[in-house]
Amino acid sequence: MFDVAIVGSGPAGVAAGLALRGLKVAIVDVGHSPPPMSIRGNFYEMLANGKAPFGQVIGSEYQSLQGVRGEPVMPKLKAPLFRFVTRPMPDGPGIQSDNFDASVSYAKGGLSNAWGAQLYRYDDGDLAEFPISADELAPFYSELTTHIGIAGRNDDLSAYYGRDESLLPAVMPGEIGSRLLKRYQQFRPLLRSAGISMGLPRLGVLTRPHRGRAPYRFENLDFFRPHSQSVYSAKITLSELIAGGHVEYLGGHYVEAVSETSRSAHLKCRLLAGGQTTIRAKRVLLGAGTLGSARLALGIDGNEDARLPLMENVISYIPFVRPTMIGTPHDSRQYYTQVNLCCERPEGMVMGTFYGLNGLLHSDLMWDVPLPTNGAIAALRSLAPAMLVLHLWYPSQIRPQNRVWRGSDGDLHIDYHDPVDGRTEAHLIRAMAPLGLVSAKPLVKFPRPGGAFHYAGCLPMRDNPQRGETGVDGRLFGSKRVHVIDGSVFPSLSSKNLSFTIMANAMRVAARVRDELG
Repeated sequence: MFDVAIVGSGPAGVAAGLALRGLKVAIVDVGHSPPPMSIRGNFYEMLANGKAPFGQVIGSEYQSLQGVRGEPVMPKLKAPLFRFVTRPMPDGPGIQSDNFDASVSYAKGGLSNAWGAQLYRYDDGDLAEFPISADELAPFYSELTTHIGIAGRNDDLSAYYGRDESLLPAVMPGEIGSRLLKRYQQFRPLLRSAGISMGLPRLGVLTRPHRGRAPYRFENLDFFRPHSQSVYSAKITLSELIAGGHVEYLGGHYVEAVSETSRSAHLKCRLLAGGQTTIRAKRVLLGAGTLGSARLALGIDGNEDARLPLMENVISYIPFVRPTMIGTPHDSRQYYTQVNLCCERPEGMVMGTFYGLNGLLHSDLMWDVPLPTNGAIAALRSLAPAMLVLHLWYPSQIRPQNRVWRGSDGDLHIDYHDPVDGRTEAHLIRAMAPLGLVSAKPLVKFPRPGGAFHYAGCLPMRDNPQRGETGVDGRLFGSKRVHVIDGSVFPSLSSKNLSFTIMANAMRVAARVRDELG
């Protein structure tokens, strides 16, 4: 009998675990982990010396070349050592949709194993639809900033990200990003009049030693090697909680259903090793990811036939070239996240990140170059150092046409419609021209919804929750012992990456549960 059982070891679960230290806590998880890895050194030096391990970079089944044929795949999820992140649960329920590319993770640490580690506070504008304020999240943001080690700088984007004097020194961009920021300063009045502000991202990437972890080494292996200790993931906190005796980690457990009695909540689990077991706790915190928590909530009495809302940060990609840098040497010692922008638009603030192409295989890009294969590869050697890709995230609201439900087959079914009209992309292409970046609207990519992995809103938090909603304490409507702590509870979705707010809110809910349990 545990005081609290947390379902899921992703960012929400480990943040809740931090707030529950001192209680008897279990983190219940499937817990897929990567295979042993030996890849070390700088990626480009290994390629030049012919020492890049084929099995861990490309894979015995050519996994890293997925996307050359068929649908493109997020680069970090293609490489052999990253395949564990989205490895399915054997004989588990699936997700069916004709218009939403959903991904779930049963990995130890969840999708944070493959995230970009961008960590932003929500302000009161972002929380306008929430029944809580930024002040209520502030102490948890601050504690997490110290715990994680977030690098950044107070610059023009502080108007959106907030000023923070506890940041580590920023991860500075490479040559192409530095030139972009320099030009932004020269044309700043013009950009600001177009509603555009630019600056550096805030990253869970260490620029100096922090709490026993070494700084980032710029090895360009971010797309091939998981679990760098210098790039934060939830697994780092999970390991600390386990080592400190603060949680009991129950890996190899797939939670099939949640129920409760007047005295305790029960997790019915299928064991990967075979058989079943039931875990009892005074309280259960669902942090299984938005879709995972929705699946479990739909199995609780009164919710089985519900159609729940769903939100996603719909995305687009704009490739840019700086002609003056074509043919320059590749910058092999930079982090791929370069520069951020925030753009005020009629649909709300749209956030974007300029990514460099370092660390990517040419096969990820060559089909977008209108040349035969050999010519495309040769061209990319000169083009790649001069290219940036602007990844845009759009805000989202709960809309009646976007729904998730559980079918009679046990699978989750999703219907999602949230098109992007391309006007913001055209606006930004025009605005970037004075900064020396060239693109064209036909080059813009509009992936199907689901590709951002920023899912939210299935069980929105309300002051007065109804069926399929949660209260300010995360408690699922109709339940006394089940609380939800992940992105499910968001009643709206800012364009800013939501992970840091998920963690802060999970700590807030867990702190309330801890106080109630005494």
